[in-house]
Amino acid sequence: MTLTEFLTARYDEREAAAKAAARVEPEDAETSRWYGHAHWVARYGTVVDAADNDYAMMTESTDEVCAHIALNDPARVLREVEAGRKILAEHTFLPDSHPLARSCPRCITDREGYQEEWLDDDYPCLTLRVLAAVWCDHPDYDPAWAPQT
Repeated sequence: MTLTEFLTARYDEREAAAKAAARVEPEDAETSRWYGHAHWVARYGTVVDAADNDYAMMTESTDEVCAHIALNDPARVLREVEAGRKILAEHTFLPDSHPLARSCPRCITDREGYQEEWLDDDYPCLTLRVLAAVWCDHPDYDPAWAPQT
């Protein structure tokens, strides 16, 4: 499994879990619109749906635990997944046929005008390594992907 495949799989899992938690179902398969309530807030020692103040989940916990759960509501997770996928797309591996193969198109150094001997850029780039490090405890995570500092 490549780092790109690993990150894609994690984003797919998070998206599916967020949609399931928000009881989000496809409204219209052709337009891919979604309905459901995905924004949660912590109130009165529980987590409620911000749209209708109804229980988003039944829990009797500390205000701190409820605040943490609400800060990871499905709407936020879906935005994080979208952002992660956009970052991943920007840092896609260049094919072997490209003159700068094995380089990240976003992280590559501007080499024109410099006298130094440049080595090949490492791929995956630091950006993708840092994104993947969030899941360092996942069984599919390869420790070789750990960010090099």
